[in-house]
Order: sequence, then structure tokens, then C-alpha cells
Amino acid sequence: MSGAQFNIGQQQAGVINNVGGDLNVDRIEGTLQVGNQLVADLRAALDRTPMPEPTRVEAGRVLDEVERELERSQPDKPRIAARLEHLTHLLGSAGALAAAADRLLPILGKLATWLGPAGAGLAALLA
Repeated sequence: MSGAQFNIGQQQAGVINNVGGDLNVDRIEGTLQVGNQLVADLRAALDRTPMPEPTRVEAGRVLDEVERELERSQPDKPRIAARLEHLTHLLGSAGALAAAADRLLPILGKLATWLGPAGAGLAALLA
């Protein structure tokens, strides 16, 4: 055998993959929990962000839609991305995005990353 040598001690987990080459994973089960947590974090950050009441109501409605999509067995990431792009425009036009950029932009950026290719438009809005 040529190549890298691994000396791995004791491990405990449901599934352990020690790979010396490429490993392709079809689905990582934690991915939906990540999306759900990021949306919860975004909602909490928005709750602490000053904005006009109509903007707050619309932002809450958009997040409700995103959460409903995340509840589906196969969430539609392009749809989620479109809703988050709408939210970003909404917050930007109300001045809320600038007022709370330190707490909103990191979460929106993580959501854009989590969305993968579908989040490219959202990432571009944040750049």
C-alpha cells in the first residue's frame, strides 16, 4: 500500500469514515437543522433590530414562509433563497440592514453559504 498512513486511536460514533482518498456523501443529515437554526438566529436578530412596523410584519411573514419550506421533506433551496433575497431588499430599503449590519449580515451570509449555488444571489446582495 502506498500513500498516506493513518494511525487512528479509539473512536466512538454512529458512523465513522476514515478515508485516505475521496469520500462522496450523498446527504448529511444535519443540514436541515443548520438551516432551521440559522433562520431562528435571524428571527432573533430581527426582533432586536429597529425597523418600521410594516417592515417588521413583512419580515416575519417571509421568515414564516422560509420555516414552512424547511419543514418539507425536500426543501426547495432556490425558493428559500428567493424569499431571503426579498427579505434582504426589504430590510435594506427600510434602513434596518444598515442599522444592524453587525448582527444581520453574518447570519444572512451563513444562510447564503448553506444554500449553496441557490444562495449565490443572496451572497451577491451582501457583498
